[in-house]
Amino acid sequence: KEAEDILHTNMSLAMDDRSHFLLAITYEYQEKIWEAKEEYLAFIKQFPNSDYKVTALIKSRMLGRH
Repeated sequence: KEAEDILHTNMSLAMDDRSHFLLAITYEYQEKIWEAKEEYLAFIKQFPNSDYKVTALIKSRMLGRH
């Protein structure tokens, strides 16, 4: 939860791809599957040229199977 709060604070200061990707991972580790999937999908739309895009695509598909 602390990591999630830190990421939300940082995202309000700077909207970068790494923060969004880490937030999705944080949701995933907290077993907030729906939130993680939605964050990965939002990430893909917002940062189509990110180095993390392929990983986000794979993770969103894997979470979609739950």
